[in-house]
Amino acid sequence: MRYVGVSESELPEGERVVRHVREVCALHAELSARRVDFGSRLGRLSDETHWNIPALLADCLAYPQQLPYVRDVDGIRRFLRCQLCSKAERIPDAKLFWFCEDCMRRTLDAVRQRTPIAGIILFRA
Repeated sequence: MRYVGVSESELPEGERVVRHVREVCALHAELSARRVDFGSRLGRLSDETHWNIPALLADCLAYPQQLPYVRDVDGIRRFLRCQLCSKAERIPDAKLFWFCEDCMRRTLDAVRQRTPIAGIILFRA
């Protein structure tokens, strides 16, 4: 799952991350078939990494219906975290502004009103 997490920028269809997701699914199937209890290890791994590992596993198992982005302990998907407020998620296909909807509205209002807001520098070019 570490490789899924560090390759999440390639989602949804990057060859490397898809290969890692498939490996996670295969390992899960094998461990489940052997009736191995790995729940406590997932909890320990979550504590060590500060990632929500059980949610990442569930997302890997649900791929491609669910994209396996790493969730931080607050539940926000790390790769989609708003770069302005850090309290919400941006849309996955954002290209230029990696802001959540609220921060995008605040930024747009700041541009329209020509007033600065924290984290944004406005200038005329």
